[in-house]
Amino acid sequence: VHFNIQAMTVTSNNDIYILAGKSGAQLALLKYNHLENKWEHQSSLPKADAGLAENCLVEVGGHLYHLAFYSPPDAVEFVSMRKYDKRRDQWLECSQLLPKKRVGNFTDSCKAVACGGQIYFMKDTEWHCYFPSNDQWYDMRLPEEYMYPHNIRTAVVSETDIFCEGENLHDIFMYDTKSDTWCDLPSTPEKATFNYLHSRLFVWEGQLHVINCWYYSSEPLHDKIDRMQICVLDDSSEGIWTDLKVTLPDDWMENLSGE
Repeated sequence: VHFNIQAMTVTSNNDIYILAGKSGAQLALLKYNHLENKWEHQSSLPKADAGLAENCLVEVGGHLYHLAFYSPPDAVEFVSMRKYDKRRDQWLECSQLLPKKRVGNFTDSCKAVACGGQIYFMKDTEWHCYFPSNDQWYDMRLPEEYMYPHNIRTAVVSETDIFCEGENLHDIFMYDTKSDTWCDLPSTPEKATFNYLHSRLFVWEGQLHVINCWYYSSEPLHDKIDRMQICVLDDSSEGIWTDLKVTLPDDWMENLSGE
């Protein structure tokens, strides 16, 4: 059985959950069984309303939260959120978030992460914070230099820090939720050397990593990656990125594209 993955998360217990199904249709919540190497159905979500732009899935306090970002044409954007009650197998409605008016005439992607017991929702120039204890959303004040008029490509969490990468591929910054402070991080090595770059941040064993994939053509194809690099940020205060010199097999691209 093939699924279209709409969202995924890894919980504090290292359980892997995905929301799968066709866009606009009913979604299934699946959990990965490590021992038996298979996906197991946990629950189903109600069919989405018209105008659904993006799904997010996060875990806070042992509970899963599904955020659905709606951006209907000629209507107000909003975020619908549900909390999954595993014992009763029910999705409980949470407070609805109404982001500000969209920037421009396009739909921006959004990101949601869980950090420090709260949920952070990010969309272009806006950040919002949700407190599960009182079921309330709060607007956050961003410094002007961290307001991105398009979208954030990647957002990941390490302890009390949220790391984000901007759309132009050169802006990486960190938000410290404990001290409520922001700081820039250096760009990863060799970013300007090639015509096109696709990158993703991730955290492994408490350290920030980035996967960089380069394409030489001006119109890159996802199955024609020319080079891949994995770097780790050894010292965020000094801004030192180290290339891990990952060696890939000669036929790795064929295996990736399924040829």
